[in-house]
Amino acid sequence: MSASLPLKFKDLLQKTILAASALNRELALRGNIREIRLVNTILTSTCSLWSEVSSIINIATLETEGLYLQPQPMDINTAIYNSIDQILPKLHRNQQQLTLRLAPKACKVMADPLRLEQVLLTIFSSVSENTPQGNNIYASSAEQGDSVVIKIWGDPPATDASLADTRPHPRHSLESNEDKTTPGSELAIGLALCKYLIKLHNGKMWLPDEIADKNTFVIVLPPINDRLS
Repeated sequence: MSASLPLKFKDLLQKTILAASALNRELALRGNIREIRLVNTILTSTCSLWSEVSSIINIATLETEGLYLQPQPMDINTAIYNSIDQILPKLHRNQQQLTLRLAPKACKVMADPLRLEQVLLTIFSSVSENTPQGNNIYASSAEQGDSVVIKIWGDPPATDASLADTRPHPRHSLESNEDKTTPGSELAIGLALCKYLIKLHNGKMWLPDEIADKNTFVIVLPPINDRLS
């Protein structure tokens, strides 16, 4: 398979998104609500596929060039707080409330702080995008047996078609930096790349469709004692 094929595929997806976005704006001017919803479905699916292709390209690039982590002992709660500092403006714009249920004592892991915060920021951004405006987002951390578990979730999106938002989804607007799959921060990365980075930390990450939950992410990392033993 040609190395340029993923890039060509990504370019075709981008053109589809731009064309569908233009059609969405035209339908909005005409007030065609049913057609807008159909176009939004196409946009959402295409944007998700575009994001995954971007992540696959990023992973391939990292594997080719070599990805070097700089792990150090750190408290997982510190990484959560740092990512929250960056995502708060987006939550405020969406009028979303954040509830923290963090471990009362430090849950230390051996991790690259920048990479781990990138993963958490991307998850928070994805959860925010799929949480209805004015609803709640939650984050928890806990040491469970031989694992440190991080869970980030939000109130589930409305499934009733009558409640569907007819406005363009935030992901429908491609930014100049095509690798920014979750607009709002330069540190945001793709979800497939997030899973890859967590794997490099000897951890596991579950996406919403992998745990039958529309808006929940779970990360499991080994505690520092296991890593140093």
